[in-house]
Amino acid sequence: MGDHQGPVVVAVGDDSCGQTVDWAAAEAAAQGCRMHIVHAERLRWTVDPSGLVPVADFDSSLAATEHILPAAVSRARSVAPGIEISAESVVRSTVPLLASRARGARLLVLGSHVPPFPRALRSVLIPSVGDRVAGRAACPVAVIRPLPSSAPVGSCPRVVVGVDGSATRAAVLGVAFHAAAQRGVPLTAVHGWMADVWADHEAVCGPAAAAEERARLVLDEALDAWRIRFPDVPVETRLPAAEPADALVRESEGAALTVVGCRARGSIRATFFGSVSRHVVQRVRCPVVVVPTGRAAVPGNIARRADHVVDPAGSRPARQRRAPWG
Repeated sequence: MGDHQGPVVVAVGDDSCGQTVDWAAAEAAAQGCRMHIVHAERLRWTVDPSGLVPVADFDSSLAATEHILPAAVSRARSVAPGIEISAESVVRSTVPLLASRARGARLLVLGSHVPPFPRALRSVLIPSVGDRVAGRAACPVAVIRPLPSSAPVGSCPRVVVGVDGSATRAAVLGVAFHAAAQRGVPLTAVHGWMADVWADHEAVCGPAAAAEERARLVLDEALDAWRIRFPDVPVETRLPAAEPADALVRESEGAALTVVGCRARGSIRATFFGSVSRHVVQRVRCPVVVVPTGRAAVPGNIARRADHVVDPAGSRPARQRRAPWG
């Protein structure tokens, strides 16, 4: 799984939504790469004949997956019959397994469900498996929420991307522009901004117009080179006066895909993988791609490929190059 092209890796579980496998298979076919299906099975325990000593029951653990993987493979083949598909079931904790399979992958695809209120409240306080995987994966992570039965009135297919003022925004924009070009849809770039804090001890704030103009300059500067590289992708900009996460969730209503960056990598910070990223993943009702932008935790081959994307206006003529996903 460490080849240059890399597979699209999709995680399936006992209650996996078929839309996750469908989306991953279609993406692998569009990218012309292989697909790898992973199932992490929990270790089951039994007792010895004396009933005193717990014993790991590997056979029962693996037998529990006999219907899961064949069904997922069959569904993927029905969506994309022309791609290479492999599958594995491993008795291992889910988060470490998926983080390891993400190394060298083009894209990691996870399913997600809209929990009832008690569980939704719990998910705010305790990070889910998807939260923890997205915070430490070395490749972009797509989280597929259950899709609405009908598109919101007035919405149109588009890719929505959140743009901040950091130097790592190019990696996020690279994924977003490639996705929009691949789908043949426009791109909406969102940069939420807030009015300046008090400028002096008399509680006088800076003018809102100045803050908005600075936000506009940040967004235009971020997009200029990508507009040149992707002239066929229509680009719309949004500068809502709102918290970035809230602005992105609102603009993503009815979108085909939302793309957001994630700077928190490794250790405990990966558990809470970024307030904006986590907020968007939990609330947006369309597929979301979380793009890692912390170079320290990215393996060498992924980092080198990312370098090809982050400078679209380099000194040498642009040539067709593949991003880690796109």
